[in-house]
Amino acid sequence: MSITNSRLYAFKTLKRIIYQGAYLHLVTKYVNLSGRDRAFFKLIVNLVLKSGYKLFEKLSKEKLSKSEIIALMMVFVELKLLRKERYVVFSQYKTLPEKDFSEKRFLKALTKFENEKSLIKNDISLPNFIVDQIINSKLDISGFTRNFISTPLTGFFILSRTEKTLDLLKSLSGKLYPGKIFKNYYYTESFSEVLEILPQDSYIVISESSMLSVLLLNPKPGEKIIEVGASPGGKSVFLEYILKDYKDKLNRLKKIISVDISKNRISALKKTCEKYNLKLISPTLYTEKTVFDVSDKILIDAPCSGLSTLGSKPDIIFHLKESDIKLLAKKQEDILNFYKDFIKVKGKLVYSVCTFTEMEGKIQIEKFLHKNKNFKTFEGVLSSKYINQDIIIKNGMLDIDWVALSLEPFFICCLEKVDE
Repeated sequence: MSITNSRLYAFKTLKRIIYQGAYLHLVTKYVNLSGRDRAFFKLIVNLVLKSGYKLFEKLSKEKLSKSEIIALMMVFVELKLLRKERYVVFSQYKTLPEKDFSEKRFLKALTKFENEKSLIKNDISLPNFIVDQIINSKLDISGFTRNFISTPLTGFFILSRTEKTLDLLKSLSGKLYPGKIFKNYYYTESFSEVLEILPQDSYIVISESSMLSVLLLNPKPGEKIIEVGASPGGKSVFLEYILKDYKDKLNRLKKIISVDISKNRISALKKTCEKYNLKLISPTLYTEKTVFDVSDKILIDAPCSGLSTLGSKPDIIFHLKESDIKLLAKKQEDILNFYKDFIKVKGKLVYSVCTFTEMEGKIQIEKFLHKNKNFKTFEGVLSSKYINQDIIIKNGMLDIDWVALSLEPFFICCLEKVDE
């Protein structure tokens, strides 16, 4: 019996992710499967990535090829987690059409490990250094694990409140869950139906955590704003949405300088601008010669380890190295030190990273404030018509129990420039 298409696609996808550093969201984008086959493909890939790291470490110590290791990880997911029959699973993988695959070595390893009770569990499996980062961040580990291992829902914000859009939303009502923080925000397990029913420019797929950084910036008409790390443009869309909601001040709106560091990222941002007909966003490629006007507000979405997005991007488990966090922290420090000079007195700087590590969050801000006495953390209350209730701002940060709300635990901090 030859291997099914869904398993073969899963095998090739996992091999590219684990050994070649491919990104899950990119490598799966063009997989030519539909219906049950695609669902099974996604299930296998996600289970291997989320639950298979310790198994990967164990198998990597054996005299096995890359293809044999990937195949065995998939086999043990099917046997141990999906409870498939051994003969059915074995018959699917034993003739894998790969040059470095040996049926003899594969079977020998399968026989050696298949009776180990703790070989693989339907639970989070992480490198030790990531576990240490979770512990140091003081996140609720059991809650984080629960959120991580569950299948992530797709979240989206409704941009259009026309009667037609509202009627279409009602037709989906049985398949939508309300947002945790935002009004007009929904989660769904059936995003393919949303794609079919709602006009593409009537909603934006964006996390509530990302939206909070924009809301904390509190953009207003007449202000000069710089958005750093803008691509692919989700926050840009929300920025313009908020500003254009000031119906009586539309004549005061200014261009937002939305910056990124590569032509590809700027190209992606421009596509978003075209899709949503954004008129305020000015995509700007950063170079060493780039200089900006002094601005009222700056939103920095800095490059980071991305550990808060593990639920939707489990490939990070196999890509990220401990040394990467230090390198990223240095990049973040450089970005903060560069853009601090373009903030006016009494202006705001919001620093956001989609991770929870102290080195990239709390320690980063403490170092910045120690070196820059003319900045302080913003204190107050975040009150907005876009959210269900007010949120306290302590030490520049939103007082939110991210894990309890099943939100990605971003580090977001608002700083205020108090002097030159």
